Amino acid sequence: MTLALGLAAKAIAVGVGTAAVATTAVMLVAPEDAATAPADRPSGTLVTQVVDGDTVEIESGDRVRLIGIDTPEVGQCGYETATVALRSLVEGERVILQNPPGVQDEDVYGRLLRYVDQGETDAGYQLLKVGLAIARYDSQDGYDPHPRESRYRAADKANKATTSRCEEQAQHEEQERRDEWQHATDVADQAHVEPRPGERAAHLLDRARTQLREQHRIHRQQFRQKQRQRERQQERRQEQRQEQRAVNPPDSSGSGYTGCREYAPGGLTWVPIPCP
Repeated sequence: MTLALGLAAKAIAVGVGTAAVATTAVMLVAPEDAATAPADRPSGTLVTQVVDGDTVEIESGDRVRLIGIDTPEVGQCGYETATVALRSLVEGERVILQNPPGVQDEDVYGRLLRYVDQGETDAGYQLLKVGLAIARYDSQDGYDPHPRESRYRAADKANKATTSRCEEQAQHEEQERRDEWQHATDVADQAHVEPRPGERAAHLLDRARTQLREQHRIHRQQFRQKQRQRERQQERRQEQRQEQRAVNPPDSSGSGYTGCREYAPGGLTWVPIPCP
């Protein structure tokens, strides 16, 4: 602007008209304003990845922890649902990050503490409304208060849908664990296997089944041995009968006597004798 005024004064001195001065001033000022105008500059911060239901990663590489909410951790009931919900809200979108007065800038893990708004939508509040998050880390938990705290707490209190589902799932899983343990101990009793302190049902069941297989193998082996003994005894008795028939042929006289005997003098008849 100073340069434009200087040129305007110079133009007046040499007799240039007022219109020419104005034109010169506009030509010099316009490029300066255009360079500083935010014509097509995108607003907000790009969310490149949703880490879980309450943490995102932004284009700078920093991680952002949503203020005032908490969602299940990996492996807990509701983790996948909350993560997918937040992903559908903000991943790949430009969002407005706000750190209100009175709230520390980072948490103990170095994550930025921010509200995450996508357009008119408060991502944290939306998760609370559908029961996928709980209100935490505020003045009621011994942390910094935040401006949306009362709204978050009200939404949390109004919707406990996922909490109820998770409690039902936890009860179901607990009953399944009890049933598995009961089955494992029943099999262990059959196998005469004692549970070890802290042993899991699957491990106890595996030990019991291994022991049962070994017991069945031994029983089959003993059965085959007894069967072979009976067969040998039967063969021995058959051999003895054959030997006896060879020494004492059956009575051909029709008397029916089958005891021990010998030829009578002359060799024409048999006479009974005491068996040895």
